[in-house]
Amino acid sequence: MNKPNQQLPQMRVPTPIPDMGTGPIPVEPYISEEFFEKEREKIFKRAWLEVLRVEEIPQVGDYLLIELPILNTTVIVVRGKDDQVRAFHNICTHRGNTVALESGNTRNFVCSYHGWVYGLDGELLDRPGEAYFEHSQK
Repeated sequence: MNKPNQQLPQMRVPTPIPDMGTGPIPVEPYISEEFFEKEREKIFKRAWLEVLRVEEIPQVGDYLLIELPILNTTVIVVRGKDDQVRAFHNICTHRGNTVALESGNTRNFVCSYHGWVYGLDGELLDRPGEAYFEHSQK
């Protein structure tokens, strides 16, 4: 405990502390849609977002659907056959349909629209009716 007249040591700060003022904090940045959209673009789309712990998907094929309202999207976080954890948008590259409806365990992901099959590494494995798709584009 310090004695009443004892001087405390000076605290060293590596960078100058900006003057924060004494007035009220502005409210607008916290309620403005325009400000939020700028934050979404400049911060949230460029920063790592922690969405789960790897212990939540311990087995090969375990996956969780993660809603990211801040980015207006849903991602699939999955443990692959090589034991690596990866994340993908929950969307089929063909027609934009979701490829997973709920969290669980799977060997691959199948789009319910045309049945396109994606591996746990995100690779497109099969396009049922591929000959029809190629023929219809000519």
